[in-house]
Amino acid sequence: MLLDYVGIIPGAAALAIGLVTLVSKDTPKWNKIIVAILTVVAIGATGASQWWTNTKSAEERAEKTAIREQLGEFENQGNRLIAITLNNDLPLPQEDADKWGKEIQTFLATKLGRSYVIRFYNDSGIPLQGTPLGIQMNRMGLLQWLHYRIARLDQFASEVSR
Repeated sequence: MLLDYVGIIPGAAALAIGLVTLVSKDTPKWNKIIVAILTVVAIGATGASQWWTNTKSAEERAEKTAIREQLGEFENQGNRLIAITLNNDLPLPQEDADKWGKEIQTFLATKLGRSYVIRFYNDSGIPLQGTPLGIQMNRMGLLQWLHYRIARLDQFASEVSR
């Protein structure tokens, strides 16, 4: 918080120098005019710089929030796909899962970069999941795939929060 105000120090210093120069009796009039102009410019530049920094910081926070929220929505969609996959009475949602993965791939490439797409499809470092009781074996591949993708999305959301 204190660092947010450090940027005003140059403007405050310019103001102090300007005031000392203006009240000094030994300074010629033309020097006082130049110092007054430079003081105003320095204060204006400091204010503009501080405004720009604060605006950019707010924009970056808003962008991170939007990315985290979308990653959370993708996780929710993945969890719904898992629920369908676990229900042996429903058709396997393979096409929906493929579409979901491609949508995430596009989002990651656009918002976070190609390296996130590569990591999204990489299962290394994610713990193995056990086989739920009663699930048909033909559903295990998709279930595992969804589990890994959701775990990676959760990891990305944590990284974006930093």
